[in-house]
Amino acid sequence: RRGPRLSFGRLLGFYYGHVGFYLGQLHMYHAYYALLCFTFLASLADHMGLVDGMSDIAWNAIRFYFSFYFFVSLFGTMLPFITCEIEAKGFVLGMKNTLLQLVSGSILYFSVQSRCIGHYLSNEFAQGGATYIPTGRGLSINHVRFHLLFTTFVLPCFYPAIEMVLFLVVARVSSTSGDAQGLVFAGIVPFSLLFAPSLFNPGCFSIRNACDDLSGFLRWLGRDDVDGWLSHHRSLVKKKALSS
Repeated sequence: RRGPRLSFGRLLGFYYGHVGFYLGQLHMYHAYYALLCFTFLASLADHMGLVDGMSDIAWNAIRFYFSFYFFVSLFGTMLPFITCEIEAKGFVLGMKNTLLQLVSGSILYFSVQSRCIGHYLSNEFAQGGATYIPTGRGLSINHVRFHLLFTTFVLPCFYPAIEMVLFLVVARVSSTSGDAQGLVFAGIVPFSLLFAPSLFNPGCFSIRNACDDLSGFLRWLGRDDVDGWLSHHRSLVKKKALSS
């Protein structure tokens, strides 16, 4: 919608909805993944005696990444929101809404949102076929069964998160350079990708919903019809084959 109204240079900006915004979501994940992958390989190489001192370099990079500069960057991304809230509602209420966003776990939510944007952007270039999904008005108020969440988030969130968790675990086990600060902050994104889709699912803390989700997920895994896991997996493999 903005294409006919903005010049090419302005269209590439990093404001929400511009081309640069979507590319930024994609490359933020790439940068984060590359850092954890480098830490994993460096710690493993140091542990095996291939390159001495590499684990120290890698973990120092993580400490630098998640130091004061990380919080400055986080504040910078929230500054437009804070400014709009203060302008519209006043300083006190604006700051209250900002703190409420942080306390309610918005960092976890936006980590998943950012990853999904990057995934579907790259997937569109690789495979094509993007279509509008009519989510309707009940998406944020109705509980979604876990097997449906799984089919939606397994590729953009769950699989990458498991890889990053393994990177961190192996890097920490094979190196003495890692510390609690690096592990906690580096684990925010994997934790978000694994658990945020369920945490922000309405009714997720209901024991009845949890039991229904578990039984439904197990039944879904065992079904061999078009609505089961096997059919879902085959469709993913087919898409992958067509894009390669």
